[in-house]
Amino acid sequence: MDKEVGKRLAAEEAAKHVENGMTLGLGTGSTAKHFVDILGERVAKGWTLHGIPTSEQTRAQAVSLGIEIIEPDETTVIDLAIDGADEVDPNLHLIKGGGGIAAGENRRQRRQEIYRYCRQFKTRDRFGEVSLARRN
Repeated sequence: MDKEVGKRLAAEEAAKHVENGMTLGLGTGSTAKHFVDILGERVAKGWTLHGIPTSEQTRAQAVSLGIEIIEPDETTVIDLAIDGADEVDPNLHLIKGGGGIAAGENRRQRRQEIYRYCRQFKTRDRFGEVSLARRN
C-alpha cells in the first residue's frame, strides 16, 4: 500500500470515533493532517467541533478549516484525543513522544479517551530502530 494511502486510511479509521459537538485533542504530523482535513469536511457539513492542537501547524490547519480552537485551560475534559504512535512492535506495544513536539503533545492530553493510530510503516521488530530525525 502507498504510504499516503495508509495515512489517509488510518485517519479515516480514527475519525469514526468522532461525534458532533466533541472537544478533540488534535495531534501533529503527516497522518494527523489527514485527520484534521476529515474534521474540516465535517465542519463544512454543519458539525460543531472544538480542537485543542498540539502544535502551531495543526492549529493553523484547523483554523483554516473552521474548527474552533480552544486552549487546554478552557476546558476540564477533552472528549477524545487522536494522535499517532511513533513506533509499534509485533505485540502492538507502542511508543509515543519520540518526535520533536512530544512535550506539547503529552501536556495537552488530559482526556476521556485516547486513540493512537498506527500504520504498517511504523512497525518495528524492536523499539528504537528509527532515529528521531527520521520518524514520520
